[in-house]
Amino acid sequence: MKLHTAGIDKWYTGCNCDVRLLLPHFLEAGINCLFPHEVNSCIHPAQLLNEYGKDLRIMGGFDKLEMIKGKEAI
Repeated sequence: MKLHTAGIDKWYTGCNCDVRLLLPHFLEAGINCLFPHEVNSCIHPAQLLNEYGKDLRIMGGFDKLEMIKGKEAI
C-alpha cells in the first residue's frame, strides 16, 4: 500500500460499540487502532491489549460519562 511505504502504519476506526466480534476482521483488513474506545460498550482496554498485543492500538479507553463530573472523577 502506498501509505505503508510512506511510513503510515496506524489505521483507525470509530468504535462506540462492542467491536470484539469485528476485531479479527478489522486487523485482517489493516485497521489496527480503535478510536475512541468506549469502555461502557465493550471491555476494559487492558483486556483487549492483553488479547491482541501490539497488533492493536487503542485511543481513549475512559468512561466518557465521568467527564461531566470533572478531572477528579476521570
